[in-house]
Amino acid sequence: MLNVLNELKTTNNRKLVFKTKQGTLAHPNSVNATLKKALNNLHINRPGFHTHSLRHTHVALLLSQGGDIFAISKRLGHSDVGTTTKYYAYLVHEYAEMENRKTINAFKGLDLSSDVDNYQHTKKPVKRATHQINID
Repeated sequence: MLNVLNELKTTNNRKLVFKTKQGTLAHPNSVNATLKKALNNLHINRPGFHTHSLRHTHVALLLSQGGDIFAISKRLGHSDVGTTTKYYAYLVHEYAEMENRKTINAFKGLDLSSDVDNYQHTKKPVKRATHQINID
């Protein structure tokens, strides 16, 4: 798919991403049909996948690479970040879960025993956690 887009970029004098053989703006139905054909040629079975799905794929890719939601919002042309989080909330939540797992794993690898010993030698009472966090 990236090869096709790169080819369009190099042969496109009007700065259109999708154009007809005559160089005019392609109708969305034609673009979707071409996309479906390209997916079939690549043996990718994605019923209901259309050009707007590429927008969601783009956001998913940016979030998975640590993209900032504010920058993504501006990139998409949304007037505020609330619009972005509303439409892409499922991706934002997945990203947040991934980041939470990274944080938990980072703490799992720490050796805090010397810090606890030092803290206990100060004669200050040690507060105990009042809730439990389940770690998968």
